[in-house]
Amino acid sequence: MPKPDDLLTDVIDYYNEIECIKRRSADTVDRIIKRYSSTEKFIASLEPKLIDSPKSRDFHKLYKLYDTIFELPEEKTDEKGFLSILALNDSKDFKKALGKFQEAWIYLEDPSTKEVIAGVNFDVFASGKENGIDGTVAVIYTFVKPDYRYFGLGKKLLECMENYASNFLSGKTGKDAVISNARFMKNILCFGEVNDPAKLDLLKYYDDLASAKIDPCDRAVWWMKRGYRKLDFEYVQPPLSSSQKKCNYTSIYVKSNKKSIPSSVALEHMKKFFSFTIFSSPDISKNPFFLDTKKKLSKSKIINLTKPNYSSYRGKFLARLKKSLKSDSIRF
Repeated sequence: MPKPDDLLTDVIDYYNEIECIKRRSADTVDRIIKRYSSTEKFIASLEPKLIDSPKSRDFHKLYKLYDTIFELPEEKTDEKGFLSILALNDSKDFKKALGKFQEAWIYLEDPSTKEVIAGVNFDVFASGKENGIDGTVAVIYTFVKPDYRYFGLGKKLLECMENYASNFLSGKTGKDAVISNARFMKNILCFGEVNDPAKLDLLKYYDDLASAKIDPCDRAVWWMKRGYRKLDFEYVQPPLSSSQKKCNYTSIYVKSNKKSIPSSVALEHMKKFFSFTIFSSPDISKNPFFLDTKKKLSKSKIINLTKPNYSSYRGKFLARLKKSLKSDSIRF
């Protein structure tokens, strides 16, 4: 963390760096258009690649990109941890506890350079039919190499993820579930953790901006443009490992065109998400973080989905920062 006198200058530098990333992305777009005539044709040419086993030889190069983008200690998992989670896909104990499920990664490579340019990590859980849906997806990490941002790769990843999830719940597995277009899309709800600008204090807002080179408000708006809405309850992300701390500034977002979802659906998903993704334990019935979440979600039969207005949050952040430092030397 920089000294207070340097903090405001650093923030301006980070916003300038975001503008530089946008210019580099524009250069990438120019290169792509020269070769493919349009970004749409480039994106259509990309073959999504799957990792669903710790034996994959390609995971390390995917992790290298992930590691450059996720820098905050409480938000990331090390490579060994990811491989151990992938190994649980074959666990009989988890299959008995969770039913049909799958941990997976889908990533994209630039065909001309063979470099990894984007990836998404997610879990698919089949749902009990009594809840009226076929399954849920936990979107864990989504990331795009900075030079390839702003022209649709994130959207492409989410579409590939949803297609895979629908195919997987229909009985397809492996590469077939990735490359085959789902004939009938299953009724799936996608859940994701998003750093919530409304819950970020000054230092966390700064840290997020500094590490991701994405404004937290712009990120939240991006998810809402993809159809995700904030699940209206006070979520606390448990520690991702014994050496990490809980995270109070994330919220759960759900992709849905409805204004609410049954609390039973949210609870079923969060139980599986905590059990498999967070704690790697088939039985979390006595886990204090799960019990706290269960208590919150059980207060009502439905949980509202909201669409916060984040358009003014960035200005508020800069104003609060400027006021806290009592500085009028830098204009925004």
